[in-house]
Amino acid sequence: MPQEILCEVKSCYFYREGDHCGADRIYVVNSARTSPSMEFGSIGDQSHAHTSEETACKTFRPTD
Repeated sequence: MPQEILCEVKSCYFYREGDHCGADRIYVVNSARTSPSMEFGSIGDQSHAHTSEETACKTFRPTD
């Protein structure tokens, strides 16, 4: 079943124009597994990440 997955992490290998994810499968973790001091609304520029730990998506792969 085709699904539309939206993602704003432009530094991800799977990022596609229009904030779409081009991965065949994704793995998203529960927010409890992220840093307890991390408040997603206060990170600042959230469109670029360097590691999957900076996202809630374990499928993340940097473009470089």
